[in-house]
Amino acid sequence: MSYQTPLDQLFEDGIYEVEFPATTVLNGIPYKISGWEDGRINPTRTVELDQDKNINVNYVEVKELTELIISGTVTNQVAEGEEVTITITKPDLSEELITALTNSLKEYSATKEIIVAGVYKFKASVSPDAGYEGAESGTAEYTINLAARSITINVVAA
Repeated sequence: MSYQTPLDQLFEDGIYEVEFPATTVLNGIPYKISGWEDGRINPTRTVELDQDKNINVNYVEVKELTELIISGTVTNQVAEGEEVTITITKPDLSEELITALTNSLKEYSATKEIIVAGVYKFKASVSPDAGYEGAESGTAEYTINLAARSITINVVAA
């Protein structure tokens, strides 16, 4: 069952799952969910209704979506198809891991959709294996202003 907001309706006491769309368009302007009143950003949550309650979710305007290309070359001995882990530290200091596979030239490339401008930090690493000892890049820091960007991070031998 779905409802349109604002909603002023009486529900029986109980536990309900509430879901707001992660993105929406209002008057032709795109918005994305920026968080609930407690800071959580998952668009779905469970609420217990045992008294009158306001449920608030906040949205921010999406100025532009940027597809960021993160690429690099592993400079130590690594086989084709080896997994490179890219750690992205976002402006809110949360971290996200994405992976890419090396090609025959030891290069890798991954894309990441960026919808929040700010300072991002990137680090690439290759886990140790029986054939090599692994490697990790330094941290690269970039300010992203939601214009098309590409970032190259080279993983050097440990």
